[in-house]
Amino acid sequence: MARWYCSAIYASPTHSIRLKLWDHLMDLRNLIRGPWLLLGDFNEIRSCTEVVGGDFIISRANSFSHMMDNCSVMDLDTIGGFFTWRRNTRFGGHLRKKLDRCLADVDWRMTFPDSLAELLPTHDSDHNPILVSCMKANSRRPKSFHFQAAWLSHPDYEPLVHTTWCHAHGDVVTKLRAIQDTSIRFNKEVFGNIYKNKRLLEARIKGVHIQLDSCQSSDLVNFEKFLQQEYNKVLVQEEMIWYQKSREKWVKYDEEVLKNSALSYFKSIFQQGDSINPFSLQFDYFPQITTDLFNCLSSLPSMDEVKSALFSMDSFKAPGPDGFQPIFFKKFWHIVAPDVFKLISTAFISGTIAPKLAETLIVPIPKINDPTTLKDFRPISLCNVLLKVISKIIVRRIRPYMNSLVSPFQSSFIPSRSTSDNAIIAQEIVHYMHNKKGKKGHLLFKIDFEKAYDRVNWDFLKLTLQDFGFPISTTNLIMNCITASSLSLKWNNEKLPSFSPNRGLRQGDPLSPYLFVLCMEKLSLMIQEKVKSNHWKPVKISRHEPAISHLFFADDCLFFTEAKSPQSRMVKQVLHSFCHASGLKVNIQKSRFMASHNISRVKVAKFESIVHFNHNSHLGKYLGFPMLSGRIKNSDFSFIMDKINGRLDGWKSKLLSRAGRSLFIDADSSDTIIWGHSNSVGLGFGNLSFQKILSTFVGWFFTNVFPLMPSGLCGT
Repeated sequence: MARWYCSAIYASPTHSIRLKLWDHLMDLRNLIRGPWLLLGDFNEIRSCTEVVGGDFIISRANSFSHMMDNCSVMDLDTIGGFFTWRRNTRFGGHLRKKLDRCLADVDWRMTFPDSLAELLPTHDSDHNPILVSCMKANSRRPKSFHFQAAWLSHPDYEPLVHTTWCHAHGDVVTKLRAIQDTSIRFNKEVFGNIYKNKRLLEARIKGVHIQLDSCQSSDLVNFEKFLQQEYNKVLVQEEMIWYQKSREKWVKYDEEVLKNSALSYFKSIFQQGDSINPFSLQFDYFPQITTDLFNCLSSLPSMDEVKSALFSMDSFKAPGPDGFQPIFFKKFWHIVAPDVFKLISTAFISGTIAPKLAETLIVPIPKINDPTTLKDFRPISLCNVLLKVISKIIVRRIRPYMNSLVSPFQSSFIPSRSTSDNAIIAQEIVHYMHNKKGKKGHLLFKIDFEKAYDRVNWDFLKLTLQDFGFPISTTNLIMNCITASSLSLKWNNEKLPSFSPNRGLRQGDPLSPYLFVLCMEKLSLMIQEKVKSNHWKPVKISRHEPAISHLFFADDCLFFTEAKSPQSRMVKQVLHSFCHASGLKVNIQKSRFMASHNISRVKVAKFESIVHFNHNSHLGKYLGFPMLSGRIKNSDFSFIMDKINGRLDGWKSKLLSRAGRSLFIDADSSDTIIWGHSNSVGLGFGNLSFQKILSTFVGWFFTNVFPLMPSGLCGT
């Protein structure tokens, strides 16, 4: 084991003394040659998300971030909690901060790739102890098959795939199962353990170097070249494995006892329990798909269309239950193309797919930084590649026509409509309501649907597709892809027993967002009919501007009405009718409303008693944008700097190999998105801070990354 360094930190509560420590650590960085770990009480936070109940001082956070950037360190992955320090205030409040942390440099992350920091329970202290584990715990659980991209580097693997595929009898699913068996055998008997091979080659190269120091021999020189070539091959294979792992998002959670509870919870999400009547909604008018779209959906896909859909996928997307990623089908397209095309064509002709193809893994992804309950996890579906090919073909056919099918009140997943459109309109209305005077007032409702995608009723979805006029064959295929699925929860890297859902759309299926938008269009049409019949009074901020009754972005919904009791009842009635038909459920605790500035507290209390939502003078963020009223302060937008810091920290943790470094070339699109958020609301704040953060990061990049790049890449 190579030498490594650990610095135990206790930073002073006094800011000026902490600054001296930051300077000392930056000086120490120049002296350390090897993996470096820093852990302890830093007495500082980096972002506003790291404090609850206290102040966030951005200048102090910037000094801390500046030290981390110059020392080229990043936070170690942490489990067991988020905040490390807690204290009760004199007035009964609770103050929580992330003062303690583990920081590691790139060398440490490469030397101990499985290292993890765990927050332990507090005992006679207001700080959590931190336990650092350098190695992953051994697990005796059986592992599911997972295609390894590193196999592609071995010259014997492609002939093996070709022979197995051609000799296997049956459909694509059967042939993939045969590939699984031969790949496992190949990995064990031919390919071997990469890390074991790497250590063996390192030892042999070291031995040759010792021999060459004592005597020169052409045989030894040639042998050294051979070993070096083999070593380079192993490094490429290892690089592919780490890159492949970096593209997959698995949940790390150590509480084995939660397994059965998790399975029961996620089962309940996808099981219909409420009384639903999808046929209860009636409409005076319903938009119909065009003849062009009808003919397009009815036609069989061509080989080029299938190939284009497949090759548009990220090669290293997390695999579904069959264990194969898109890279497998891309690499061996010349072998598998006829069978894949036959399977896809048969699905479009018959409107059905093999149940094995529709099997899905459910991976719980945390929705917040510090999840404490199972409700804080979002169930993301990992579908088999060939199922996603079918979905992508349908999406590519539908997408160009979505603009004519969906009303302008919705803006998600529709070409030519932007997220910022809704945010800007909402901000203008909030500003108008804040300055509203006179007797006539307005209400803004922010509606939160509980597990919206997962609760969509299948009969409601099918009826929606029929109402839009989708071809029977396309409707049957879409419904079969959804209803034929079986779900298996992946918990702690273990595949739990499968179960059959009877509602919900898969989050992770390319088609799901578009189907959800079509379902939400029924709610939009309900509101439009109420407006047309004068039962719903929308907001109109000026004489020449259009009236706005609602804004949707997927399940993020805003309703706008006059501040009158009948209007509040109308909102409640529309939501009840839609939920009764669709299976969706309003989250009463998270839904809220705000009233214009001229509405009295007595009236607000009356509205609260009608809709059962809490009133709030500030609605927080909508689509990532803060809905602000009154004077805008820099602190209102400190989250932008937090996003930038987080994104750059993420790049540091990924720039560990040539594959990771090459991704940096495409990174400027991420910065453009973040910068667009700050400018789209008309705010000029942050130019200096933004440039300072980026310039520091560029300095880190050229110090730590640029020298490692091949000369050709540097030249470009």
